[in-house]
Amino acid sequence: MGRSFVLKERINYLCELRGIERKDLVEGLVTLTHFSNILAGRYPLPDDLAVALATRLEVAPEYLRDAGDCSDEVVVFAEQMVEQLLLNGYNSANIDDLPYVHNAVLVELTAHLVRATTAVIYPEIVVSQEEQQYLLLHIAQSEIDELPDALQKAVLSYRLYVARRDRLQNEVLTYCRQLQKMTFASPYVWIHLLEVEVEALLYGGYAEAAQDLLKRAIGRCYFEGLYYHLTQLYVMYSIGFVNMQSWQKALYYLEKAKEQLEFTGEHAVAYSHIIANNSIQIRLKAGEYDAAMQEIEALEVFLKQTDNATAFDGQMLLARCELAFKMGNFEQMAALLDSTDVAAMTIEQQMAAAFYRSQLAYEQGDEAAFLIAAEQCRLYFEQFFNRDRLIILYSQLASLAKESRQYKQSSEYFEYLCQILQ
Repeated sequence: MGRSFVLKERINYLCELRGIERKDLVEGLVTLTHFSNILAGRYPLPDDLAVALATRLEVAPEYLRDAGDCSDEVVVFAEQMVEQLLLNGYNSANIDDLPYVHNAVLVELTAHLVRATTAVIYPEIVVSQEEQQYLLLHIAQSEIDELPDALQKAVLSYRLYVARRDRLQNEVLTYCRQLQKMTFASPYVWIHLLEVEVEALLYGGYAEAAQDLLKRAIGRCYFEGLYYHLTQLYVMYSIGFVNMQSWQKALYYLEKAKEQLEFTGEHAVAYSHIIANNSIQIRLKAGEYDAAMQEIEALEVFLKQTDNATAFDGQMLLARCELAFKMGNFEQMAALLDSTDVAAMTIEQQMAAAFYRSQLAYEQGDEAAFLIAAEQCRLYFEQFFNRDRLIILYSQLASLAKESRQYKQSSEYFEYLCQILQ
């Protein structure tokens, strides 16, 4: 993407934004033909013309003069934004730190793409209509291979996360593998992309390919001495066996993950928590309720020794709720839910709590309370395709609708259920 290209796109966008025709923009300054040659890169943009155009477009002259800036500093800034995105470095708390306006199109457009991608990941982040228009007008004008590397990465990342949100697994694999061919400064980016690829393979029905990919990645880490990746890879390998309902193999590879904790440095506590929590979930799925309780208690003891133990209160309470639910101990689950501070929970935890409330209400025969809680969490589970939860909810909703002689609605829920089971 040369200087002429970005200048042309910036001029086109500003004309669209201000409602100015190009011929009116250059009237009395330069012929339309000569201006077209400037935008095509055949002639440089003179400083006096840049000042005059900037006045009419209501921007600073350097916003036009420096549009094509691809200096080392600019390129590094753009690359860092994309890498932070791929390392889950942006959220609603810091997304506004990204620049909305920058003299270099490379930085400005990359920042807008990163912001739009983050909004795909976190629905509470709103991208304005003006910003959407900005992206459409800039990106639609060129093929992706005409863009500099940072912008190619930003565009592919946006497409990747949109496909991931929409559960288009084959598209996820395509964009993920295109990104994997590119160079990143952080050694952790390839692990994240690997995780996304494995997820797409698993949800796309390619479990064996996912396991094979992880096995090769683990081998690569041993061969190259990248031991700090092994814990995360073994955790992912374990999850693969969870999806195959191979509980003992899943637990075995969690133990392998634990053996590599010494190489994770400052992340050891976080990984220890992940391993313990995953182990609890596996025990629950396997019906090993006594072992699950022992591990819940052990994790609570471990967390009390950390600096931010209270941050996990909601998660531990929900783990106990899940155990009570699995064991059919609704009295205990009711007591746990009564002590739940919903305001202190994440959205995911709030939806889990709503699910347990729905099950408590269903058990008690309180149809009105059940429908309120079920509808509250169902939409969330549909968005993130929580298969296990949806199977339970659709079955119950269909059954209640049938009992109420709402046959059309009952049929719809049964159809949803069949689709999931298939």
